Amino acid sequence: MAARLVRNHLLSGFALPEHWLGGGGDVNRATAAEMGAPAHRTLEMYQRGWGEILRRAAEIVVSRRLDPSGASWIDPADPTYAVTVDWPPLVVEDSAAHAQALAQTVSAAALAVDRGLLSEPTATRLVVAAAERLGIEIDPDEEEAAARADADRRAAADAPWPDPPEEDEEG
Repeated sequence: MAARLVRNHLLSGFALPEHWLGGGGDVNRATAAEMGAPAHRTLEMYQRGWGEILRRAAEIVVSRRLDPSGASWIDPADPTYAVTVDWPPLVVEDSAAHAQALAQTVSAAALAVDRGLLSEPTATRLVVAAAERLGIEIDPDEEEAAARADADRRAAADAPWPDPPEEDEEG
């Protein structure tokens, strides 16, 4: 009991949930899922901090490589010497949940446009915002123009019934 108490006090400073290190406690699946988000945010904060330290260290290395005397410094805005630190994502997002949200957004936006509650450009922006959660980048203005062109093309291809042939007056 005392060891568990000490371990939890140590881990609470890092915002790590107890169940991440094998301590079950009073944790079920739903509780565990909710406990992960604050820990991931904390770890991402540490990741950003270490990324900035590594980026600055790399800038020093590049500057010293270009000028060993240290008299000049590279311009960080110069894309030739730009140094970036990219980390893999800590959490793989649930694309099924985002896909379901996109489908619901499309349905709700279409209904709102049909009922006159939203304009089509606003509905397009809503759908684009939901699609961005899936990692899809769409320009709303270009997409709206392309959708209108597709609708016009489909309308032109869906010609009305041809007129029946006229009967001969002699026949």
